[in-house]
Amino acid sequence: MDDLSDRQLRIISTRISSEIGLFFPEDRWRDLKRGILGAAVELGCVDADHFVERLTASPADRKMIEVLARHLTTGETYFFREKQVFLILKEKILPGLIRSRSASGKIIRIWCAGCSSGEEPYSIAILLKQMLPDIHDWNITIRATDINIDALLRAREGIFGEWSFRDTDPELRNSFFTTGEKGRFVINPEIKKMVSFAYLNLVSDPYPELANNTNAMDIIFCRNVLMYFSPEQVESVTRRFHHALLDGGWFVTSVTETSLNLTREFSGINLPEAIVYRKVSRDPDEVPHTGPASRSVTVIPKIPRIISARAGTRSVSPAVTVPVAARSVPAPKKPEPVSTITAALEHYKAGRYAEAASACEVLPDRKKNTGTMILLTRAYANQGQLDLAENWCRKAIASDRINPETHYLLASILQELGREEEAAESLQRVLYLDHNCILAHYDLGNISLRQGDKKKACLHFRTTEKILAKMPDNAVVPYSEGLNAAKLLRIIKTTVTRVGTMA
Repeated sequence: MDDLSDRQLRIISTRISSEIGLFFPEDRWRDLKRGILGAAVELGCVDADHFVERLTASPADRKMIEVLARHLTTGETYFFREKQVFLILKEKILPGLIRSRSASGKIIRIWCAGCSSGEEPYSIAILLKQMLPDIHDWNITIRATDINIDALLRAREGIFGEWSFRDTDPELRNSFFTTGEKGRFVINPEIKKMVSFAYLNLVSDPYPELANNTNAMDIIFCRNVLMYFSPEQVESVTRRFHHALLDGGWFVTSVTETSLNLTREFSGINLPEAIVYRKVSRDPDEVPHTGPASRSVTVIPKIPRIISARAGTRSVSPAVTVPVAARSVPAPKKPEPVSTITAALEHYKAGRYAEAASACEVLPDRKKNTGTMILLTRAYANQGQLDLAENWCRKAIASDRINPETHYLLASILQELGREEEAAESLQRVLYLDHNCILAHYDLGNISLRQGDKKKACLHFRTTEKILAKMPDNAVVPYSEGLNAAKLLRIIKTTVTRVGTMA
């Protein structure tokens, strides 16, 4: 394997970039070659040609992606790395967010994308614990994702060595860790349970998404990750981060990545010793507020079948759906319903949820058309306005009580409101109407896990796996934002690995 040619390295580099997003231009081929040598041995490849053939013969399977990620990413991290970033978080970002949420639901959502072995999300959890004396009254989500499955397993264990504390106040370690075997340090259970870990490929996996809980975020951390991506991938990933954030939300990168060409939709904010980014209103005269005042919610699944069938938006052309009689009368001052719903859908797809809601609110049939009510539900929910979202969702259910999708939509909202018993009841209604609803079983499994009922959780996860096993790998899971069967199976397997209750 020492004789990798430039041609082979170019093929490998291109393939790895497309499969897992890691970008290795020629000036980094030495790093690529070093990582490939280790990965090839682990994968059992006898020579360079064998490795190239295996990599290019078909899309990389999960094992290959995990092996490549392990050998090609450094995962260099430690607690409270880049102290100035955490100082900004403590003094500039969190205080305003905490003030606004204290009066509007006490919900904070943070995503660490590229979390490695967990030091970053646990640092955030510790900081929130220090800043919130009434933290038990808050609904805190700290979502941590990575492509390196080994790093995720270490993160879930919550056991660290001295090297993870190399620039950390010893008092902090004494306060939030206990001494384990062989000089290791075990994070306190109260901090550990604040963070949820999951596998996620930022280049190829869907997000913002319901199943992986990556939408309606207040803050996204993605540090020392974007530097691995090509310029086109950086633009694509940051654009999706922009959609995943609530208005006024914060995007935090590493100081080494501030020169990257981030999407123009973010506003760069210069602070002492660092630059962070802000998702601001499209109105140039509107100054972004410090932390959105409304509550947040996991992404509400798109339901294109209902909207297209019931709201008449299968075609963009008004001529397809406007009644013939309507064409002979003078054009109304307001846009015709088909134009408005089409505009609303376009706004929604672009992540402009406020504009989508405004476009729906002027529709004369909004209180009668189930599709319009569903779109309003989703638009308000993704702005964090859960009360309005719940109200419109219940109206949609009243107009079509036997539609399982509207009941699932309500269950998603209730979970984010912390009303899990009611959410479970809604999910049971979904299963009564559609006993093969994959995401209903999956959500009930997660609710059971949070309630400590591992046996019941396993029953739901096994049912989910049985249904998924009958589907093609690339089949889209109903009610999801494009999540396919193979990727949901991956999520389930990493979830059950965490609890250690299923093979």
